[in-house]
Amino acid sequence: MGLLMFEIQPWLIIQALIQGLTEFLPVSSTGHLGLGWAALEASGLNTPTTGDQQIIDIALHLGTLMAVVLYFFGDVTRLYSGGLALFTRQSDRPDPRSLLFVRLIVASIPALLIGMLISDFRETYKNDLGLIAATTILFGCLLFVADRFFLPTTRLKHLSLSGAFLIGIMQCFALVPGVSRSGITITAGRFIGLDRESATRFSMLLSIPIILGAGIFGVLELWGRGELALTQTAIWAIFISFLAALGAIHFMMELARRATFTAFVIYRIGLGITIYALLATGWLPSSMGQF
Repeated sequence: MGLLMFEIQPWLIIQALIQGLTEFLPVSSTGHLGLGWAALEASGLNTPTTGDQQIIDIALHLGTLMAVVLYFFGDVTRLYSGGLALFTRQSDRPDPRSLLFVRLIVASIPALLIGMLISDFRETYKNDLGLIAATTILFGCLLFVADRFFLPTTRLKHLSLSGAFLIGIMQCFALVPGVSRSGITITAGRFIGLDRESATRFSMLLSIPIILGAGIFGVLELWGRGELALTQTAIWAIFISFLAALGAIHFMMELARRATFTAFVIYRIGLGITIYALLATGWLPSSMGQF
């Protein structure tokens, strides 16, 4: 019982919920995790070391990866079949499942390559609250413009490879803390004419190779440093973020069918202003080295 209580600490529940709820909403999970660690430290709660935080972050992302695979299991199996058909089917007419598979690959490559090139930058600035506040506001406004002024002209099944590549290029901005991977990919989808549901679904599916790639890269890095250890804490992080992410995915898909994304824009602007205010009052540290 003592070990169980030790593992389920307040910071673990808070960060797992933050990751699960924000990974697939256009509000930046990385920015919220950075803000979460800063707020926990400013509140005087004991938090893990930087090395342990990296392990927990990987576990949290694994939980959200499991959630999106489960929620879109039918799409994932069709993608798998499409990938196989791409190399085995002998026909002049491509398999429709292969087309979606190719679109995801084309959209994934830019961020995976750039992510490896600027991993040090991302690690250095992932908790820079001033940067997070600025990008939260700026890219929230960009989402508003794309969502309200660009009319839907196509659905996911008609997405061109050039459109998929553009979404992939735009996704590279998500490597900057506070931008939001889901936010920028949905924004890009709306800019090129995808309806809200199609843009959201493609963003969700696109998260699978991105989270998987980032997770493998993080595991290899920690393995090389001899810091990787699977603990009960990591298992609880996976479980809690998995449950929270399932709820967030369902909420986001339902909202995309029924409403605009204006509520997220208002939230992002309000959050950015709040972060600036807390930095100005000194409640949050101005230097990322302080947390």
